[in-house]
Amino acid sequence: MQRKRPSREPDQPPAGELRLQAYLARAGVASRRHSEELIAQGRVEVNGAVVTTPGTKVRPGRDRVAVDGRTVDLGKVVWIALHKPKGYTTSRHDQYGRETVYELLPENYQALFHVGRLDRDSEGLLLLTNDGETANRLLHPSFGTTKEYLADVEGKPSTEVLRRLVEGVELEDGTARAESAQRVRQVDLDVFRLRVVLREGKKREVRRMLEAVGHPVRRLLRQRFGPVELGELPKGKWRVVLPAELNRLTRPPRARKPATDEHEEERAEPVEKPPARRPRPAQRPPRGEAAGRPKPASRNGAKPGGKGRAKPGPARERGPEREPGHAGPAGQGRP
Repeated sequence: MQRKRPSREPDQPPAGELRLQAYLARAGVASRRHSEELIAQGRVEVNGAVVTTPGTKVRPGRDRVAVDGRTVDLGKVVWIALHKPKGYTTSRHDQYGRETVYELLPENYQALFHVGRLDRDSEGLLLLTNDGETANRLLHPSFGTTKEYLADVEGKPSTEVLRRLVEGVELEDGTARAESAQRVRQVDLDVFRLRVVLREGKKREVRRMLEAVGHPVRRLLRQRFGPVELGELPKGKWRVVLPAELNRLTRPPRARKPATDEHEEERAEPVEKPPARRPRPAQRPPRGEAAGRPKPASRNGAKPGGKGRAKPGPARERGPEREPGHAGPAGQGRP
């Protein structure tokens, strides 16, 4: 079955393009609705030609946009990391009057759009930006951006269940696979925390996968999106994404080794075995008896390690006294 691409909001055109009213709103000219009125009134030009169709696509940095003859440029690229609390919807306006994530942002960031979604009952890291090209790249499955979640589930998932999550779980809209699934620790009576890494972005994917394998989710928190991590950011607070994180957003992420073995519990990352080092001279085994070789007996017959002197052996017979200068039987000495 062919996998569906992640759904894209109406205000998110293909990478590198923006709808004209979104361009004007992002540049701070007016709200989107008011920008549509400006376009309909014939007050907006694109590359010197008057445009009256609000859905016209423009390419920031390449097309010249002007309002009442004045050129309009976009501001600098902005990326925001928000810690979304539970109970907030990921939308600008909610038809039921519920709280939205935009109520947590200052006025100058209201024009940013969110990169992906977190459902109302989920919490954790949510990225917002005005960089449509990079945002669409992160959302597309071909780029392979990983997203890491902590899920508190009912019951203790077995090694086989973790393996099923990695090999694939059949859902109503196709097969869903985790990049890795790992049991972290027990957090309550019959409630265990899992670390799940995904590369896709299907709607409520983590919840549906865990429900399908018999472990409903009690709590779900996203702690990483690509190279950007939630860290210690408090609930309901936001921060500007660091330049180093922005540089890494454009790089394809490295694949992580799936962790499915129950013996890897309590380990967030594989532990590499340190290289063996040669022993220091003081640590080298001593020679001789300590090294496993027997110590040779002494010449006088004493036992190794014995106490006191060895007993003298039988006296050797001595030959006749020789005169000084005598060399022995084979020769004569000097007179």
